[in-house]
Amino acid sequence: MKTLCRRIVAVLIAAMMVLSLGVSALAAAEDQTYDRDPSQTEKLITGYNANGKENGVLDLMPSTKATVKEGDKFVVYTFTFIGVQDNAFNRKDAGVNDSAKAFLETVTELIVEDGIKAIGSYAFANMPALEKVTFKGEADLSDHVFLNCPKLKEVTFEKAAVIGEESFYGCESLTKLTFKSDATFEEKALASAENLADISLNDDAKVVGLSDQKDSPYMKNYPVDFIMNGSTLVFYKGNDEEVTIPLNVTKIGDGAFAGKEKLKTVNITKYVDTIGDNAFAGCSSLENVNFATFGSVKNIGSGIFDGTPYYDDFDGDFFTIGNVLIKYLGDDEYVYIPNTVTSIAPDCFMGCYASSDRGDDESKSGYTWVVSSVFVPASVTDLGENCFALREMDDGSYYLPKIYAYTATDAAQALKDAGYDVTEMPKLGDVDGNGRVEAADARLALRLAVRLDTETDPIYVHAADVNGDGKVTPEDARTILRLVVELEAFTAEDLLYMPATKTEILMAYINAVDYAVRYGAGYTKKTSNAVTGSDMCPAASVNFYSTLAKKGESNETKAFAEGSKEAADNLFISSAVSENDIESASCKLDENGKYTINITFKNADDNYGASHIVKVLPAKTRDYFASAFHDKSWWNGSRESNAVTKFDLTYTNGSVSAVVARTTNKLESLKQTVGYHFAVDGRINGLAISSNMWKTGDATLDRVETTEYTQFVYAPIVNDLQ
Repeated sequence: MKTLCRRIVAVLIAAMMVLSLGVSALAAAEDQTYDRDPSQTEKLITGYNANGKENGVLDLMPSTKATVKEGDKFVVYTFTFIGVQDNAFNRKDAGVNDSAKAFLETVTELIVEDGIKAIGSYAFANMPALEKVTFKGEADLSDHVFLNCPKLKEVTFEKAAVIGEESFYGCESLTKLTFKSDATFEEKALASAENLADISLNDDAKVVGLSDQKDSPYMKNYPVDFIMNGSTLVFYKGNDEEVTIPLNVTKIGDGAFAGKEKLKTVNITKYVDTIGDNAFAGCSSLENVNFATFGSVKNIGSGIFDGTPYYDDFDGDFFTIGNVLIKYLGDDEYVYIPNTVTSIAPDCFMGCYASSDRGDDESKSGYTWVVSSVFVPASVTDLGENCFALREMDDGSYYLPKIYAYTATDAAQALKDAGYDVTEMPKLGDVDGNGRVEAADARLALRLAVRLDTETDPIYVHAADVNGDGKVTPEDARTILRLVVELEAFTAEDLLYMPATKTEILMAYINAVDYAVRYGAGYTKKTSNAVTGSDMCPAASVNFYSTLAKKGESNETKAFAEGSKEAADNLFISSAVSENDIESASCKLDENGKYTINITFKNADDNYGASHIVKVLPAKTRDYFASAFHDKSWWNGSRESNAVTKFDLTYTNGSVSAVVARTTNKLESLKQTVGYHFAVDGRINGLAISSNMWKTGDATLDRVETTEYTQFVYAPIVNDLQ
């Protein structure tokens, strides 16, 4: 059983053990009893001397002045009440005197004034007439505080509150709890509140533990699956495999979906900007999280996807949502955060270490740290709590890597403001670190490229790697020289934000598509497809193509109006893509100040259409052909007359080519291509499918789909979408 002993410091508890009795009081708290030890000025209320009062209101005051006799003298002390002792007003407790019991039988309203915070176990139990309770200050309730108060209807907390286990057990009339500030519900806090129907929560309050009350009558009786706190989704009580977040949700609260083992797919709308701690943790079947607008989520808690295939199966180094870096999963000693990242989530680097000579001996020191240095791009401005901490040490401090940031950037300032020790780097191209990009820098870069300089500090090597490919090459030296003589279409400052690595280019592409969705772009979409190769007998080819391969065929040009839902749906994009899925990527800045992005994906064997390649291609590609190919009406694994008994599907030649305005991130044109290679065996329409010349075995067929988006028109930016 939880007691008040867990709520206050040990020294105060020791003082409270002294025998309690009533004393002569000179203030409004004259009827409250407490221990008489004058050496401790902070007290627990231990009981009440009712003195015949019959007004029905019990108003507990936070302080009093009392006269205490010490030897031959009377001394006036001021006592402050910080809590209520266990069983203090429990009408059935043996320690409550008869006059107090008589009064407690008549109390209909309880007021706990500001300052009285710690409420002990069973403190107000068995009060038969109590109907209304108001806590005017912070309240920390232990277990069974209001046990068996049968007429209690409403409890209001005007400041932050903690609700202990079964605080309202036996309160059969309780229908409403009102929280005007933060609320924390401990395990089984609402377990026995059988008729509780209304929990009123302040919209901007932090609510913890309400999602853990899933077995409580309140949750079971809640009329809809989405339990809301204003625009915050506090808890999802349903058990669907696919869930779409309601349009009125802007925040998914802490643990809102935690432990939902059946949940496979979540569709998050463009209005969600915050996801709380552990929001989807433990959803052991969650594989797909689809963001209608990939970059709209700005605030990310810790551990939001822990224990999900969506997170656990991600095979890249940088797990991101929009422009937020959630977790670094790599094992590089020197980590270069992509320059498309603007925010770093709490505990992002936690655990990036390996113990060495220490083992299980806590007295030893020494670790082999996976990450020794982190290079923070100029784009980063928001830092989550302990985002760079590698490990919490025995003394409560955190072990940190060495942190680098470009000098005189917002990122460097944000790191300093957060209390980090920052090593400032020269900007890209400034290889000698003198603050200017000059011909001498090109010369130094060339020496690094041909390995004439091998002892150069890593920060200067990084400054020389202007194309961001992780090494210094003659091409880097050439680019620096062209910057000096102004032959490039960009400046040294532009290099800080220009996507260069596979990860940065992929994120830049995804963010551009997100921008088009988020701000309601209209466009013209042209689709085409073709069968490019076949190794089947002619008759089988005709049957296979007409029966299956032609399904979802679309060769058309269609205009989508700006701001329309149809336009957004046709540009829908998913986020679970890593740089390891990319064969090659490039980003060039043309003479008009626009990025031309080209990405080629690796081929992927995937019979169930979940390839990462598909996730960056048009939504309709998934809806049409890939899904049609898995139609169980013709494939059932048997040897019936119309049954394909075996097939293999490989996604091939996936690529995207996009033109993006550098300064606005607007998508201006896009071409997407995906190929399908099939190997099939079985029968369709009674005709055996086999390879060419009627040979028995797998028949093959290739199909290529191309989608082109042009003539983009953007709707005006409105505040509710910013």
